[in-house]
Amino acid sequence: MIEFFKTQHLIESMVSERIVPGVNYAFIKKKQVFTSTVGFASLMPEIEQLSPFALYDLASLTKVLGTTNVF
Repeated sequence: MIEFFKTQHLIESMVSERIVPGVNYAFIKKKQVFTSTVGFASLMPEIEQLSPFALYDLASLTKVLGTTNVF
């Protein structure tokens, strides 16, 4: 299993502190892939659980930020 404990903790903290409602993320290292889904797709008007199959609309600068690899 890929170990990115600090990053996972940061992501989970951001969700629990309601900085972001929810996050789908993946860590990829060589041939190992770790994916996780944390939080909610929506908090208002009703709470909706985030699905690991959620689709996102990436526009403008988020295209670059959402698809750029971090090395």
